[in-house]
Amino acid sequence: MSRRTADPLADDRTAHPARDGYAYVELDQAARSGHAVLAEECALAIAYNGISHAVMMVSPSALEDFVVGFSLSGALVEGVEEIYDIQIGRQGEAFHAEVQIANRAFWALKQQRRNLAGTSGCGLCGVAALEQALPQLTELADSPL
Repeated sequence: MSRRTADPLADDRTAHPARDGYAYVELDQAARSGHAVLAEECALAIAYNGISHAVMMVSPSALEDFVVGFSLSGALVEGVEEIYDIQIGRQGEAFHAEVQIANRAFWALKQQRRNLAGTSGCGLCGVAALEQALPQLTELADSPL
């Protein structure tokens, strides 16, 4: 399997080098402040042989591993030898994975095309492409709370 994926987070690490946590202030009488590390999530769209399949929220640290695991656990391929190539790219705050799979696996995938049922409340269930998941929105003007 050939994986020619450049580091899709390199630009992000340069632009935000101190993303190791977030400061907060608790809104109780003591007004305590602190620092917490939060898990980072982003949308990932996966396409097989050029056909969009699913969009899901993932941790961006191991995207190729996620794509391989998703492909295997979803029985989209029978083994890693049926995954020929994975290209990871960035689209704004989201990522996309173009996966080249064996013809046999691709034919089986086309036969079982369906909406994926999710088990979380992220709002991406049944969405196949980033354009559906992250539409361009009009920016709202600032207003007081």
